[in-house]
Amino acid sequence: MRAAAFFVLMLLSACSPSETRPPQLLPQSVAPEGVQFGVYRAPELPAHLRTNGGSGYSVVAVTVGPGGRVIDAVGIEASDQACIDAVLAVVPEWVFAPLADPPTEPRREVLHYQFRSDSVVSVLSGPEAALPGNSGEATEIRTVRWSDMNPPPERLPPELDDAPPARIRGTAEINFVIDETGRVRVPAIVEASDWDAALVALDDVADWRFSPPKHEGRPVLVEVRARWGN
Repeated sequence: MRAAAFFVLMLLSACSPSETRPPQLLPQSVAPEGVQFGVYRAPELPAHLRTNGGSGYSVVAVTVGPGGRVIDAVGIEASDQACIDAVLAVVPEWVFAPLADPPTEPRREVLHYQFRSDSVVSVLSGPEAALPGNSGEATEIRTVRWSDMNPPPERLPPELDDAPPARIRGTAEINFVIDETGRVRVPAIVEASDWDAALVALDDVADWRFSPPKHEGRPVLVEVRARWGN
């Protein structure tokens, strides 16, 4: 994931709570600076903000394959689920422009959407988008670092139909998110001894399962950096 961060402002026509009209896309669907898209569609304003006004936000992480299509996407922080769903609804239509020298393959992008019913929607991408407390909104959905979990979620035994990982020498460091159900989401290679080890590690880690994580009695997502191999 690249260190560059950027803002893109997309104006949203004001709408009073008493108005009724079909959902609309944000008018200026501008591909963010620093991340080039072949195809980009902006999310719609969530229905509860169209109806009641106010604001909300969501942070979504995606992994992007060699062809530019999104392989996986997960909301890692948000004021409410509707703000995540608004972004996830359009993610399948996105096509990222290929990079000549991607930092990892698949690569990861993190997008922070700030929804406002009467002003603007800002988009922040890069590491800063995923920083805890980046938004002033109340957080309903959040991601906790593995080191802050007490106890951390337990890794479950593999399912019977899971294929054993290919036998290959090498090591890899992988960053991924455990979602509320215990599934591994948006895995990305941090570093690896070689490309073959990286590919096998990604396939293996994608099948890992954990107990559903909770922090202070609430379901959360968990950010993990794990070592694979020997």
